Amino acid sequence: MKWVALAFVVIVVSLLPPVPALADDEYTFDGSGWGHGVGFSQYGAYGQAIADPSKSGEDIASYYFTGSAPASLADLSLSNDALLTEPNPLWVGLAQNVQVLEFTPIGGSVSLCQGGSCSGLPAPGPSQTWTFEVVGSECAWFNGGTQQGSTGPCDATISWPAATGVEVRDLTNAALICGSVAELSRCQYRRGQLELRADPVGAGFHVVLAIGLDEYLYGLRELPDSWTVGGVNEAQATVARSYAAVDFLSREVPSARTPTDAGLSSTRQDLCWCHSYDDTRSQYYVGYDKELGARQWVEAVDATSGRVLTYFGDGWEWSTEDGVLQGFYASSPGAWTESNVTGFGSSVQYPYLYPVADPWSLDPAVGNPYAAWSETFSAASLAQLLGVDAVTDVALSAGPPGAVVVFSTAAGEIQLSGSALRSALGLRSASVNAVNGVAAGPAPVFSDISGSVHQAAIEAIYDAGITVGCTASSFCVNDDVLRGQMASFIARAMDLPAPTGDHATDDANSVHHDNINRIYDAGIPVSCGDRLYCPGEEITREHMAVFLYRALDLPDADNDEFTDDESSPYQREINAIASAGITLGCADGIFCPDDVVSRGQMASFLVRAFLADSSGT
Repeated sequence: MKWVALAFVVIVVSLLPPVPALADDEYTFDGSGWGHGVGFSQYGAYGQAIADPSKSGEDIASYYFTGSAPASLADLSLSNDALLTEPNPLWVGLAQNVQVLEFTPIGGSVSLCQGGSCSGLPAPGPSQTWTFEVVGSECAWFNGGTQQGSTGPCDATISWPAATGVEVRDLTNAALICGSVAELSRCQYRRGQLELRADPVGAGFHVVLAIGLDEYLYGLRELPDSWTVGGVNEAQATVARSYAAVDFLSREVPSARTPTDAGLSSTRQDLCWCHSYDDTRSQYYVGYDKELGARQWVEAVDATSGRVLTYFGDGWEWSTEDGVLQGFYASSPGAWTESNVTGFGSSVQYPYLYPVADPWSLDPAVGNPYAAWSETFSAASLAQLLGVDAVTDVALSAGPPGAVVVFSTAAGEIQLSGSALRSALGLRSASVNAVNGVAAGPAPVFSDISGSVHQAAIEAIYDAGITVGCTASSFCVNDDVLRGQMASFIARAMDLPAPTGDHATDDANSVHHDNINRIYDAGIPVSCGDRLYCPGEEITREHMAVFLYRALDLPDADNDEFTDDESSPYQREINAIASAGITLGCADGIFCPDDVVSRGQMASFLVRAFLADSSGT
C-alpha cells in the first residue's frame, strides 16, 4: 500500500483569531499523543483493558478500524496460501549490505549451506564465534580469523535443527542487528533460520530471518512487558498479525517462490530481500529476548493464533489484501486517532482508517508520558523550518483530529496539518490542541470532514436532520452513496410520511427499509428490476438526477447542458437538475453520468436541492 506525502501549500485562508505572541515572538504548541496516530492506539487499548478487564482483545482492536471484523486467516480466500502452508514463509530483513556477519551457536552445532549446497561445510559448535565475510566478489566462512573452506556465493543459510539458536552481530559497523536495543550485546534468534542473500545491485549481502507468522510475533517488542491487564496484549497481537500478513500478501510473488527462496520482486531483493523490516519501517522485532521478559505476550500470540482484522465493506478490494486490513498502530494519538489522509498524507481515504475517539489514551491511569506535551519555537526558528523569510503570526484553525495550523508569512499563509505539520516542526504528534493557549473554534460535526470541499454542505444536511453519518463520529465523505442511503437522504429531506405499503422484495433486512417504502409511496425511485430496489448498490450520477428530478417535480429544461449524456436514458432528468442549479457537472461541459456519487458530493447535491439558503460546494 502506497502513501503519498503531503506538500506544503501556500494558500489564503479566512481570518482567524490572532494568537498572542510570547516574549521575543515565541509560539508554544500544546498537544497530545506520540506518533502518526493512525489506526490502533496502544495506550488507548491499554486504557480500555484497564477500564474493562473482561473486554476481549479483538473487540478492543476492531474499535480502531471502522467497519472491521476479526477472522481467521484459514477461513479467508487468500490469493496466496504460502503464509499458511510454508514452514518459514515470512522473510524479515535484519540488516542490509553487510560485509561481515558474526554468529555464535547456542546449545549445539548449527548447519551451514552456501550457494544451494549443504555438504562439505563446517558445523560450528556451541559458543564458537564464527563470521561470514565478503571476500572479493564472493563470501567465505571464518573461525578465529581463519577462513574455513573455499570462497563461494554470498547466498547462504544458517539453521539450527540440532541447536537452540544463534547470537548474531553485524560487524560491518560494529552494530547490533536487532534494532537499537542497547542493553543487548548480541541479538538472539531461536526461531526460523537465517538466510543470507547477495545484494543483486549493491555491495555485500542482506541478512534475513525466515520465520513463521506467529513465531515472528513472539519477538515483537511493541508493548511494555509490564502491561498484563485484560485484553491489551491480545489486541496488539491481532493488529500486528494483520500488519505482517499484509506485508507478506502484498509483497510475495507466488511464481517467484522456490524451495530455498521467498517470492520477492527484484526491487525487494535489492532493498532487503524481505517482506518486512525488523524496525519501525515495519514492526519492531528483537527476537528471542522479547520472549524472555514477557510470557504474557507469548500467551497472547498463542491465544489469538491465526486471527487478523478484516474489512469487507465498500472499497475492500483496493484497500485490503484479500480482506485483511493494514493494521497500522501508534503509541497514542491524543483524544482522537488520525485518518490516513492526515496521519500519513495519503491522497485517498482508506475506508477503515477514519478517526475515532480515544479518551482512554489520556486517562491518568495508563501513565501515558505524552498525554500532554508542549513545544515552544521562536518566530525565527519557525521561519527556518518552513523555509521562509519571516513568520509573523501562528493560529490553530481546526482540529484535532486533522489539526490545521496556519502560519502567516510575508509571502502568504502556509497551512499545515497531519504528517506535514509533524514532520516540518518535529512534533511528537500532529494532535495540536492550542497555539499560545488559543484553541481552534468548534470542531466539525464529523471528525473526517475537515478540509473537504463539501464540509459546509455536510454540516448543513446534518443540522437539517438529513444525515446521521456513517458512524457516531464520521461521515465517510469519500465513500460511495448506496441506494438504501439515498432513500433515507431523500425521505428525511422531504419529511415524507410513514409508508403505506411494502414495495420491494429485496430490502427486508435493510436499515433503510421504511425510507425505501416512503420514497416508493412518493413515486420517486428508479427500480433495478421487477419489485427490486437493490439497496446495497451504488448510486450513479444519472440515477441521482432521476431521484432528485422526481422528488422535486422539476420542469423539463430548454437547454442541453452537457455533451456526454446523449446516450443516457436520463438525459431529460440530467438537464433538469442542471437547469435548477443542482449540478454543475463533473468538468466543463460534461456530466459523467455513469460515475458513482460519493457521500460528500451527495451532501452538496442535497443542499442545492433542498436547502437553497445553505452554502455548499
